[in-house]
Amino acid sequence: MDDLGQSICVLRKSKGLSQEKLADSAQINLRTLQRIEKGHTNPHGETLKRIADALEVPMDELMEHRPKSNMGYIKAMHFSTLTFVVLPLGNIILPLILWLMRKNNVKHIDFYAKNLLNFQITWTIVFALPYVWFIINRFFDFSISTSNTYLNPWTILITYVLSLYMLNIIYVLVVAITLKDRMKNHFPIALQFIR
Repeated sequence: MDDLGQSICVLRKSKGLSQEKLADSAQINLRTLQRIEKGHTNPHGETLKRIADALEVPMDELMEHRPKSNMGYIKAMHFSTLTFVVLPLGNIILPLILWLMRKNNVKHIDFYAKNLLNFQITWTIVFALPYVWFIINRFFDFSISTSNTYLNPWTILITYVLSLYMLNIIYVLVVAITLKDRMKNHFPIALQFIR
């Protein structure tokens, strides 16, 4: 979706209009409006004037409503994942809230939020795996008898948890600090839960 298409879409939704209703009011083809909103085509002057009239806004206002670049907000969304240290699932809940609050106002936020959330969901699942193993082990007693203290299940669990905590903290900090408006996926190892 390009900026003009997104601007039209945001204004249309803010006025509670469906695409069909706006296309009818603007006396344009529904498919044309859909292609404009998706950014697949740029409207001609007359088409843009009809859309602006149907939305009851000046043509200039269509340009004002488009999302603006705000890398500071996107970086803050990345930093917000660090709340997992004190709030379980804070690494997913807080960035999700920040994304949904500014979904239509910040340029490229969907791209960054989806990649960030996919990484955090993947990390949370990997983080939970030893707990599941310990619960299963508790019921079925798959214990390993060894005199080696380094293979003690509690030592393994603590090492695993601390390693994952540090990995998440360091990785997110590095990404958030070096983030630039280039739409690059900094979390390529994440499973795609949100598309």
